[in-house]
Amino acid sequence: MLKISVVTISYNQAEFLERCIQSVLSQNYPNLEYIIVDPGSTDGSRDIIKKHENVFSHILLDPDSGPADGLNKGFAKATGDLLYFINSDDIVLPEAFRTAVRYFEDDAGLDVLLGNGLEIDKQDNVMRKIMIDKFDHKGYVYGANIIFQQSFFFTRKAFEAIHGFNANNKVSWDSELLIDFALHGCTFKKSGFCFGAIRSYGTTITEQIRTNEKFRKRYLENNERMFEKVVKRKRNKSDSYWKYYYFALKVLNNPHNLLKVFKSKKKAYAEVSSTITR
Repeated sequence: MLKISVVTISYNQAEFLERCIQSVLSQNYPNLEYIIVDPGSTDGSRDIIKKHENVFSHILLDPDSGPADGLNKGFAKATGDLLYFINSDDIVLPEAFRTAVRYFEDDAGLDVLLGNGLEIDKQDNVMRKIMIDKFDHKGYVYGANIIFQQSFFFTRKAFEAIHGFNANNKVSWDSELLIDFALHGCTFKKSGFCFGAIRSYGTTITEQIRTNEKFRKRYLENNERMFEKVVKRKRNKSDSYWKYYYFALKVLNNPHNLLKVFKSKKKAYAEVSSTITR
């Protein structure tokens, strides 16, 4: 059975940390290496980590320069065949590890597995299911690709080949990791299984991108840098056409997107019909 190395990055999220740890342990996966990285929590998180110190293969408490740097330090200790990371405010869903391992055991050439996931609230209530697209790094930089960080696994061999995360990326290090995998020629597979859940509340990075102008500016600057990394040039007027092209591919390559288009058109038709009959 393949060995999985899991890294959790933790920083002042004691409210959720216990649930994250338990979601990893409740997988009951027999060949698991669990590593936790906490660069300086002051909210009681370290007490929780200490309570579970016997289940961690490594506990890293030194300061780091951000989440991507912390993940690099965690995975530098990893010895597993497969790598996975989960933030301390998110959770792994039941049977995730065994399901992921089956994909890699069935396909010896697979480098990266991507899956669907759930969005949950602070009390673990499910808010919605998030369905990913077939990953295309060019489609991604044109905004036509959905990924779900809590539901992807990759081989240690592939991770080492691209030298890990870009530690300077403080906002979308997960996206850039996948882009780097693609640019390196790694093989991807999409799964319909929900491997993990992202927690939605006011101070997450996703929420900050939506509501914090300074944070959003940094996010957009990062997107432009990744665009140039993939397309090998700055954006120009022709990219509006390429954007439509990749969105068309997104719909054609993913049946759930065709259903969304159908439903949106059906809803629009119903609204127009309702207006006409009133």
